[in-house]
Amino acid sequence: MLARCRQLLDMAPPRPTAAAPDYRDLHEALTEKSLRTCPICGDGHMTVVETVSRAYPRPAFIDTS
Repeated sequence: MLARCRQLLDMAPPRPTAAAPDYRDLHEALTEKSLRTCPICGDGHMTVVETVSRAYPRPAFIDTS
């Protein structure tokens, strides 16, 4: 239906856009340090092994008083 709407409005189909760069690529471009390699040995692939939860719960609302 979208193609038909564009046809009725005499609009060209949108041009494909490039995919947004990954945050790791942006970080490497800015700092010249890769987030994909181990910061200690400089070799190997970094993967998430465990996620640590917060030590205290986040408040349900922000008190601005």
